[in-house]
Amino acid sequence: MDVNKLESYIDGLKRFFDEIEYYDLNEKIKITAKNGKTTISNIKNSRESSLILNNALKERKRLVEIDYINGRVIETISNYCDNNGNNCVLKLRFDVGDSVVVDAKGKGNIVEEVMKHNLNMYKDPLTGVYNRSYFDSHMMGTDVNAISMIDVDDFKSVNDKYGHQKGDEVLAVIAKTIEKAAGDVGTTVRYGGDEFVVVFHEIEKKKFSSHLKNICKAVNGIKIDGMKEKLSVSVGGVYGFENLKDMIGKADKLMYQAKTVKNDFVCADSDKV
Repeated sequence: MDVNKLESYIDGLKRFFDEIEYYDLNEKIKITAKNGKTTISNIKNSRESSLILNNALKERKRLVEIDYINGRVIETISNYCDNNGNNCVLKLRFDVGDSVVVDAKGKGNIVEEVMKHNLNMYKDPLTGVYNRSYFDSHMMGTDVNAISMIDVDDFKSVNDKYGHQKGDEVLAVIAKTIEKAAGDVGTTVRYGGDEFVVVFHEIEKKKFSSHLKNICKAVNGIKIDGMKEKLSVSVGGVYGFENLKDMIGKADKLMYQAKTVKNDFVCADSDKV
């Protein structure tokens, strides 16, 4: 579908939606229809593209987000689509408006339901911690104080010996253990598979090192029914005020250093990695 046909298609959607955004990630163009006007622009930076990719493109499905803004319920639908081999995302936003009746009590209920909906969308269903979509859309690109990359040691052997159901149980327990050890100062994310990330926006250097040590110790103390093996994690920690996108690669590098020993952590200042 060429640009002219796309504009015509988007014009047809204007009857139903308040704002429309179409992203072609291969051609790096963005078509926006808002307030009766349609504009075409370039996707200016990789971060903008990355946010779109990780919210809809990565999962190749429709994502729905609901917000409560200035007394109005706003729904945003992000649809992945393939346009002649190009990876594209169509975002449709509309004001739910009078289709929802809100009284004084109902207003509070809607806010609560919106919060629950968005929270569930960004929570990993297996472990209960934040998922990769939350990390990519809400954290990537922000400046942080410190970050740790955590990998479960020999997790494949757990699946091979005890089965994937037991493996899921192990991951869930480890995630909650990491989250508890990180405390209120850290945000725990399931980064993928058996890897977790803990992001710290404000923490002292000595306390950061202690947190990493506590995470290793806490996981090593886990007892799972029917398992004799000790569980352990390898942790790479990077400290220093820097963009999260730059720090994640450094933490990953240190984590692999820790895995040469296992059940250990390697911590370093960001400018020394």
